[in-house]
Amino acid sequence: MLLRCIRAENRKLHASPIWFMFFILPIISAGYGTFNYLQNLEILRDGWYSLWTQHTLFYSLFFFPCMVAVYAAYLWRLEHIGHNWNLIMAEPVPPFYLFLAKLLVVTKLVLLTQAFVFVLYWFCGRVFAGFTAPPPAITIFYLVRSVLGGLAVVAGMGVNLRQTAAWFAQAGLPHAGSVLELTGRTLSLEETAAAILNQLEPLWDLCGQEGFAVLRERYARRCINLGRSVRVLSPDGAVRLEGTAVGVGEDGGLLVESGGEVIPVTAGEASVGGADGYV
Repeated sequence: MLLRCIRAENRKLHASPIWFMFFILPIISAGYGTFNYLQNLEILRDGWYSLWTQHTLFYSLFFFPCMVAVYAAYLWRLEHIGHNWNLIMAEPVPPFYLFLAKLLVVTKLVLLTQAFVFVLYWFCGRVFAGFTAPPPAITIFYLVRSVLGGLAVVAGMGVNLRQTAAWFAQAGLPHAGSVLELTGRTLSLEETAAAILNQLEPLWDLCGQEGFAVLRERYARRCINLGRSVRVLSPDGAVRLEGTAVGVGEDGGLLVESGGEVIPVTAGEASVGGADGYV
């Protein structure tokens, strides 16, 4: 079943417009990097390593993240057209296989992209820079490592389905809840994902057509943080900011008033202050 899912994802790539981006962006990066290297030979004296820095300077910061995002978005494109999500969930295909197949195909595209970047790097070094020695092996390691970095960009949401009050108490989360605790229902991962996507799809379409402003007021009415003391934490648990949540920004970020200044927060964890401290 997984192999069939992978073949289906690969079929989407036939005559796909993403191949234009696949070739053009690395070529632009290689051309600009080589030109910059040749114009600064008095400063860039480390041969292959100096050429590497010029080839990857803009590619790694601008082109590569965008290419990974486009690869993933293109493979999910058909699922977001019409009501294809409903059709997919009705098929006898485990959702895990569907997600895994897409991840594997994106990984393949990223690997091919990095291999093409290395070929351009080698070609420009030999032809234009006149290097006779082979490129340093460490550059291959850099490219392979960057593949892992490219696959680490994930946006998601968590839903507690089956945890019990005892489980939350043991985990030190006495104020948390789950679908089972609140409704008494035991839901499967598949039906939960289908229900969430059915609700999100029309909102996603509306936001794409008219922008976030059309949903901002509805989102603000349901945001439990507004008007309350919040503590914003960074991923490592350090406190970034303390203040009062006063609104929702035009981009969906939480607006926190602290020290007389309203600061937009678009990343991090916002803990709400209460009688039992921040939770």
